[in-house]
Amino acid sequence: MGCLALVADLGGTKIAVARADDSGRVTHRLQAPTPPAGGLAVVESIAGLMHRLATKGAGGRGIGVPGLAYPVGAVWAPKIRGWERRPLGELPRVRFDMPVLVDSDRNA
Repeated sequence: MGCLALVADLGGTKIAVARADDSGRVTHRLQAPTPPAGGLAVVESIAGLMHRLATKGAGGRGIGVPGLAYPVGAVWAPKIRGWERRPLGELPRVRFDMPVLVDSDRNA
């Protein structure tokens, strides 16, 4: 079975990443503390965890964030230092050469 989705759940204290197969079953999970430095360190951590679970030919990618997500991929997350309109969608998009959906964890 192929990979249907690669998703990340960003929180104030931890980042959780999962890969699901095309039947919707979670096949792999990773978790790491949210870097207390905030800013770009958090973006790098998310991208690194997602990269570790990425497979060739994978389907969609998404990130749920604890705050507001703007249509261009910018995020306002008050629990994370330096995240006033942080361009979260850009780094994973560059790393994976495909769009990464970024949305509020309430919607995700």
